[in-house]
Amino acid sequence: MHLRPGYLVTNPVLTAKAKFRFFRDAGEEAGAVLILALADERSTKGYLLLDKSRKIYEKLIPRLLKEYFNKQKNIPQARLVDGNDIMKRFKLPPSPLIGKVLRELEELRAIKKIKTKEQAYNAAKVIIKNT
Repeated sequence: MHLRPGYLVTNPVLTAKAKFRFFRDAGEEAGAVLILALADERSTKGYLLLDKSRKIYEKLIPRLLKEYFNKQKNIPQARLVDGNDIMKRFKLPPSPLIGKVLRELEELRAIKKIKTKEQAYNAAKVIIKNT
């Protein structure tokens, strides 16, 4: 997992979605992963790491660490809709699809694509249709 921040550096633009997915996947260990990634980057020498990448990395990792620790202070927001809401609204039985919809809605909310319950239902409709 500690190599993943390096992939974030190589992208021309660090998107909110990419940051969300990193933090989601790293979970509680995100801070440790970022520190390990920075230590690994600093121990690397030679042609494998270009100066330009190193400078970006040296700026990115502290920014991500700050964001991680700021998020730790925040109280998690309640979901806009839950699994029962989705099943009732779209007349669906319990299934893995419900979890998929909820995960995608969580991501859309984190990157500020949805803010209201109605927007969540509209996004869920699209997710269900495309699955």
